[in-house]
Amino acid sequence: MPTTLNEQQETIRKFRSIANFPTVIGAIDCTHIRVKKVNADGGQLYINRKGFSSINVQVVCDADLKIMDIVTRWRGSVHDSRIF
Repeated sequence: MPTTLNEQQETIRKFRSIANFPTVIGAIDCTHIRVKKVNADGGQLYINRKGFSSINVQVVCDADLKIMDIVTRWRGSVHDSRIF
């Protein structure tokens, strides 16, 4: 993540030039990464709403599509809003 004011302002400028987004320093999204079926206790917690085993992954990138943060600790059954 941009830590200094200059880095933040540069990122804001880049997002504004791409899509006219005001005051944005990162784009965030989640996706499900398929994993082999988990047979241990609690394995059903990895089953997502589409019916397959997965890990819910959240990624934040900057205007240059560089990954700034990634979180891979949530089971597939966890809703995106909980991760956020």
